[in-house]
Amino acid sequence: TYIKYKHIQEQIILLLESSIIQDKCKNYFYQQQYISLIANLEYFLYNTFMWETCQCYESYKRVLPLLAKYIDKKKKRKTYKILRGKHNLLQEKTFIEQVNHIVYHNYSKVKEIYKAAFNINVDLNEIKDELNIRHDIVHRAGYTKGRKQIYISKEQVISLKDKIDTIVEKITSEIALFNE
Repeated sequence: TYIKYKHIQEQIILLLESSIIQDKCKNYFYQQQYISLIANLEYFLYNTFMWETCQCYESYKRVLPLLAKYIDKKKKRKTYKILRGKHNLLQEKTFIEQVNHIVYHNYSKVKEIYKAAFNINVDLNEIKDELNIRHDIVHRAGYTKGRKQIYISKEQVISLKDKIDTIVEKITSEIALFNE
């Protein structure tokens, strides 16, 4: 998952360095790279979590009650029972479905599932402001809730990349220690 993450990061940087974008389009171009960096972080968090929990039965067992907690028990009573029940193939399939539904920029859930599964602290609060900007770009076409246009510079994209790289390096190191 780390190698895949690094490859995508390199592709984003190549785009930044080699782009022939007209000045009037640069803000939108940089916005796209900005959200791509966060999407890559989410992809890394998902892949790492899925891979590691599938490789370590103890982690898998520790996170099941947490996934069950996220479910609306009235609407998904059967899913809740499966996650809380006896280990079998149906439980594993249900686990995968539920892990696929986690929003990996929801820093409180990511923090909870990584803590439960691997006893590591994933702190996405370091990029809380950047996540809010990402939401504005994605959900409001680059405008804030107050209808102000968001301008992203190349420097902001690089700064975000560096922050995310630091988070990923820390997680990768802690997962390696966990696996020892």
